[in-house]
Amino acid sequence: MKFKLSIITNNSIVKEIKEVEFNEIHTITQSDNYSPFVFTNNKRNTENSTPQNMLIYDVDMDNHLSLKDAVKLCGNFKSLVTTTKSHQVEKNGIVSDRYRIIIPLDGNIEKEIYKELYLKFAESMGIDTSIDRACNDLARYYYPSNTQLYFYSKSDAVLRYEDLKDLIKPKVLNQSYTVVNDLKHNELDAYFTFKDGTTFCQYEDLQGNETKPIRCFNQSHEDKHPSAFIGRSNQSGKLYAKCQSCSDLRFISYEEDRIKQKSYNNEALEVGTAEPMKKDNQSHLNLFDKFQMTKQRREELKNMKYVIDGLIVENYHTYLMGNAGAGKTTILLHLCFEMVKKGYKVFYFYLDGALNTASKVGEEIEKLNIENEFKLLVDGTMNDYKDILKSLINSKTRLDKTVFILDTFKFLSEDINHKNANKEAMHLIKEVCKIGATFVSLGHTNKDGVKFSGTAEIEQDSDGVLKISGFEDANNTIISTIKKGGRCRYDMKEVSYSFIAGDVLSATKLAKVFDAEAKIREMAALNEDKPFIKIIKEELRLKQSMLQKDIVSMISDFGLSKAKASKLLNNYIDKHWSKTQSKETPNGYEYKVIDDTFNIIDKLNYRLKQKKEDTSPPVEVKTKENDLSLFEA
Repeated sequence: MKFKLSIITNNSIVKEIKEVEFNEIHTITQSDNYSPFVFTNNKRNTENSTPQNMLIYDVDMDNHLSLKDAVKLCGNFKSLVTTTKSHQVEKNGIVSDRYRIIIPLDGNIEKEIYKELYLKFAESMGIDTSIDRACNDLARYYYPSNTQLYFYSKSDAVLRYEDLKDLIKPKVLNQSYTVVNDLKHNELDAYFTFKDGTTFCQYEDLQGNETKPIRCFNQSHEDKHPSAFIGRSNQSGKLYAKCQSCSDLRFISYEEDRIKQKSYNNEALEVGTAEPMKKDNQSHLNLFDKFQMTKQRREELKNMKYVIDGLIVENYHTYLMGNAGAGKTTILLHLCFEMVKKGYKVFYFYLDGALNTASKVGEEIEKLNIENEFKLLVDGTMNDYKDILKSLINSKTRLDKTVFILDTFKFLSEDINHKNANKEAMHLIKEVCKIGATFVSLGHTNKDGVKFSGTAEIEQDSDGVLKISGFEDANNTIISTIKKGGRCRYDMKEVSYSFIAGDVLSATKLAKVFDAEAKIREMAALNEDKPFIKIIKEELRLKQSMLQKDIVSMISDFGLSKAKASKLLNNYIDKHWSKTQSKETPNGYEYKVIDDTFNIIDKLNYRLKQKKEDTSPPVEVKTKENDLSLFEA
């Protein structure tokens, strides 16, 4: 489905009409003046204007609807939210979010009802107090922003024009009464919507000598500033609207069986039956019903099918991130064999690994005779693979029971640190999943190992973000754990694997989940503590034992705070030293070294340190060549 936008020159002249897919509109809002109307004879005015299948709301004031809230509000139907050039820029002394909401419809809007529908739909969404109401002008165009941020909704549900028209259809007040929503003679319906979004009902408290300014009610009269007013007739007691510019005069239309008029006599109008009916916003909000959780949708979720239990779901995009060496590739290759056993066809885009590793996997694939089920792709570029994927999308080829593994995501995005590039890559993946495929992307975490490289769009547009952490033990075995790493739309189950470093075919699932991150933190802390442990042990060897306060004081001289020194001592009790109650110092503790690794070099350093502190005259010791008996203490 394509959408037409008029491109306007800086001289406000219609330059051309562009017809684009909705997901391409951001390229226009970034570079061209644009209008959602088509103009005959290329003359931009109300008379020549023809509305298209699109509504654009401009939020350009100090408002209560933040950019984040607007994106969330429009997330359940197809939409685009894009910031303007004055977004978060001081304007009239105010810095705020400034943006536009672009909503496509499945049909063109009739010109006669465009303005009323524009405001009514804004009311139904609850944004009528945040938008610039003047933008319902039928010749309106908008300026681009080359620094825009833009957010397409994930939903593909296009709002139905006929549903929106319900917002301005006659309202049923009770079983026997319907307001006639048209102009008859010199009357306007009680629920006629003025250009600022108000109705007659909101002026019922006006007295005979009071008036309220308002823009002209005549749709063909474009008064930028209020040229009309609403008042109450002293003769009939009815409200009326009059334009002082075009001299048009209209009274409110009342039904006899609903509101009985009594003599006004300069007093407030008495209503015979009930107060004027309040606007029924609830019925407008029913437009969102089509997007709510239904029984059918619940059943689908109950029957959600896992490709790999707790990790990978059919038709979903899973993003697995981790630092180098954590085992992303090794474990995913292992899981590919599991997927094939379950009847899936796997295509592995091997773009970021060593070819000798791929060769070993290829040999295993041949050995198992599963070349037709497990395609390890090593000689193509990402552009080659993208072209094939796009052809599958365009031909709507069903890809049920097919899994694509992308190693790694950075090859699909033109710039992993640019949100637009990531959005484009994510859009392609989403389209692949729509035709039945399952997609898994591998990604790198940053050097800090906490956040993943790339923009927030990666997490926002993935169905599940998982994180893998691994550490290597003394036996050259790496233990890695996969856990939830961000937004996840399914019940993820943590799982641990072990494999031998350098052996791509050695991965094995562990029976229990191992807290790899805790072990990594423990090992990092140990590496930080090693220099201080060495100092303490050397001193304990020299002095046989030391009080805690003396050790803490000594370590503080090496740059460690007293609190951290005390903590370090407690962390390594019974590992590097023992702790006992001091017999000589009340409430004191003394420490003795545990020397499991006191080798010949330690003995040498220990003896040299003793000699430095020995104040007695030096004793000449004669030793034979290579005689190490000196160190046998």
